[in-house]
Amino acid sequence: MANRRGLPPDMKTKIKQKGDLIVCRKDQLLAINWLDRKQVRLLSTHANAATTEIVKRNHTQRLPNIVSEYNHGMGGVDLSDQMTDNYAAEKRTLKCWKKVVFHLIDRTTTNAYIIYKNNPNIQGKRLTHHQFLIQLVEGLIGGYTDRKRAGRPSVVDQAARFTERHFLETIPDKKRKKCEVCAESRDCGFKGSRISTWCRICGVGLCKGECFLAYHT
Repeated sequence: MANRRGLPPDMKTKIKQKGDLIVCRKDQLLAINWLDRKQVRLLSTHANAATTEIVKRNHTQRLPNIVSEYNHGMGGVDLSDQMTDNYAAEKRTLKCWKKVVFHLIDRTTTNAYIIYKNNPNIQGKRLTHHQFLIQLVEGLIGGYTDRKRAGRPSVVDQAARFTERHFLETIPDKKRKKCEVCAESRDCGFKGSRISTWCRICGVGLCKGECFLAYHT
């Protein structure tokens, strides 16, 4: 915040004495620079520049009203963060945009539960957060079942898969295949990736290292 364009120079000043306060105002916008355990800078269009004396650990401290209002409102934010983290989607992915999408879904379900819990028209015992999420997921899934796609049966001899000598090779003609192990794993972040290595005897794509060993053991 100290580097924001248009911020008064006093807001960038480093305060040395704990409890000291610098206040600036432009029209309806209030800016404070205050030192507690750390330097705190806040902007507000609602709070005023007044301070309140509070007793904290056997000593008196002057606390800006804007800080008091901020602390009062932070309780709901902390609670929402805690509720979201309790049932956050632990989907591993290397795509940053997917992480944002999963977090937005988590926030949406948490907000839906808060609205449900505070609905005065609901009769009887309210669902717990966990029960609410289960019913939400079941409602979204409906009658869907995970059926494997029809296709050609595997031509790999299962006995040869575990007994023959296998080597990891580069797929000819610069072709690429999906890794057989990653494709079957629901938690793998590389499930949809195509690779350039395979086991020629088995005829399947395999990643170097753990996937190659896991497939043949």
